[in-house]
Amino acid sequence: MDCRQHLNKREYLQLPSGVSEHLVAKMNSPIKFSSTILLYLLTLSVITRAQSLNNPNYLHHICDDTTTSTTTYKDNLNLLLSSLSSSATRNSIGFFNASEGREPDDVYGLFFCRGDLSTDVCQNCVANATKDIVQRRCPTANGGSHMV
Repeated sequence: MDCRQHLNKREYLQLPSGVSEHLVAKMNSPIKFSSTILLYLLTLSVITRAQSLNNPNYLHHICDDTTTSTTTYKDNLNLLLSSLSSSATRNSIGFFNASEGREPDDVYGLFFCRGDLSTDVCQNCVANATKDIVQRRCPTANGGSHMV
C-alpha cells in the first residue's frame, strides 16, 4: 500500500483542521506531503506565537503584607492607577512611571511592556492589570506588583 492509499483512509492519519483531503490526495510524493505539512506547522507556530503576543497571560503577583485603610492612600492609589492606564493609551514607548501623594500616603507605580508587544496589546495589559491588582489580586494590600 503506498502513501496515497494510507492518506485516503482517515483511520491512519487524522488531518489537522484546515488541511483538505483533496489537497492531500493530489500530492503524488512523500516529499511534497512532508513539505506541505512542514509549511502548515510553521504557519501554525507563527500564528500561535502572534496570538500569544496579542493575548498576554497573567503570570504572577506579589502583595505586601501591610494593609492600610486611610482614605487618602486609597484616593492616591486610584489616581495613580488611572494615571498609569491613561498614560498607556498616550504612550507608544511601552514605559511610564508615576507617583501620587505625599508621605505617609504616597504611592508609586510603573508599567513596562516587552518590546515585542504592539502598542494596543500594551495598552490593554495596563488597563486590565490596573483593575485586576486592586479588585482581585491585592485589594487590601499597601503595595504589590502584577506581571502579565
